[in-house]
Order: sequence, then structure tokens, then C-alpha cells
Amino acid sequence: MSGESSKWYDPETLIVVDRVPKASGDGDKKANLTDARKMGLLPSVTSIIGIIDCFALTKWKLDNAIKTASAFPFDGDATEEGIAQYVKMVKAKSEEYGNTAADIGKMIHKDVEVALSGGDEPEHPISRAILGHIRAWLLEHKFNEVSCETPVGSKALGWAGTPDIIATGESRKAIIDLKTRRGLKSDRESDKMQLGGYRLGVGDDVELWQCIGDRETGEAAFYQHEDEERWSQAFMGAYTAFCNIKGYDPRMA
Repeated sequence: MSGESSKWYDPETLIVVDRVPKASGDGDKKANLTDARKMGLLPSVTSIIGIIDCFALTKWKLDNAIKTASAFPFDGDATEEGIAQYVKMVKAKSEEYGNTAADIGKMIHKDVEVALSGGDEPEHPISRAILGHIRAWLLEHKFNEVSCETPVGSKALGWAGTPDIIATGESRKAIIDLKTRRGLKSDRESDKMQLGGYRLGVGDDVELWQCIGDRETGEAAFYQHEDEERWSQAFMGAYTAFCNIKGYDPRMA
């Protein structure tokens, strides 16, 4: 992951710093690693994990390309130019699917956040279905207080992040991370590390849960990731790698 694709937070307010003024004074630009060094910005939990999670993203893109090629079999001229045009088409179609999936995921996340925060109920049936599963799970586990998209982190920690849901019950607290995918599998170590990072900002005595929402059916499954200390340590390993690779440790800024 390049510095330009990373997400940065202000170390004092924990507000996302997406854009910064250009040095020329003519407009603004997306914040990058150089800006982070100058301003002492904090990298996001997901940006840190991205340092070691590139393989999973590459595999996802490759799988999409293979599925696209299967849906649109090659029937052109078997020449260098004909093959090049076909590859270009497959790449474009694959990226289109990836963008669509990302847009649906963002919509579901926003719909859930708004509704759980006391706002409007979602109109989209998939969002409504996943929200219903989350509410039922919260009720079953007797969590009566919920906060959504509340930033955690600090300059002392050196990073910041925004858990999807922090739920509190009479004698327990949980971080719930919502992932929208095709299917309900929970098999990514990076997801557990993400929760382990959030745990360091929320507190040791917190449960780590993941909600996988199927963006095509609206079904949802919940997984508890135990051995919380292990995943927090794994996250800190990724953070050390991030600092070394980027040549930037926000704690020393």
C-alpha cells in the first residue's frame, strides 16, 4: 500500500484528514505520507494492516479477473493486438465489479450506522436485512448501549481507527466489525488483527466480534475472535512493520 492510499487522522481531534492545502496555495490535494510527516498525522488501523495484507487484495483482484474472463470468453483474433484488447476489457469489467461491490458495502455500513444511531431506517432491502440481524444479536447478547463510528487512538499509541460498533452491556463490552462480502466465511487473519488494534484503543477487557453480512442475500453471521491479546500483539507487529517501511513513527513526530 502506498502512502498516497493510506488514511490519516489528526492526532489531537482524531478527525480524518483526507485533504490538505497544496504548497503552492492553489487548492488542496489528498493527504499523503509526506504531509503526515510534516503534520504528525496518525495512520489508520486499516492502513497499517494494509502493509502486510497486500496478498489478500491481490488474490481478490485476481479472482475477479478470472470470473470476468469466464463470463466473457475470448472470441476475437488470436493476435497480439486482439489479445491485448481482450485483456483490457477483462480488466475494465473486473474493476467495475470491484467498484460496485465497494459501493454496496459503503451503503450498507452507512445505513447501519445511521439507523443504530437513531436516524432513518434503511430503504435498501439488503441493508434492512443485515441491520435486523445485528439488532437481534445485540438483543440476544443483552447489549443495551451502542455507539457507531467512534474514533479511538492517540499520539501515544501512534495510530487511530474507527470501529463500526462498540456495544456495552451490564457487565461486558464488545467491538463489532462489520464486513460485507459474498458469502458468510470469516477466514482472514487481517480482520482479527484489525479488531486487535481497536482493542488497544478501547481497553483490554473487551470482546472482539465480527459480523459478516452477505451483500447479495442480506444474511449475516457473527464470529467471536478469542485470544484477544494475540491479535493485539499481531497488530503491533504490523505497526512496527509500517513504521519501518514508511520511515515514519508518529509517536516520535
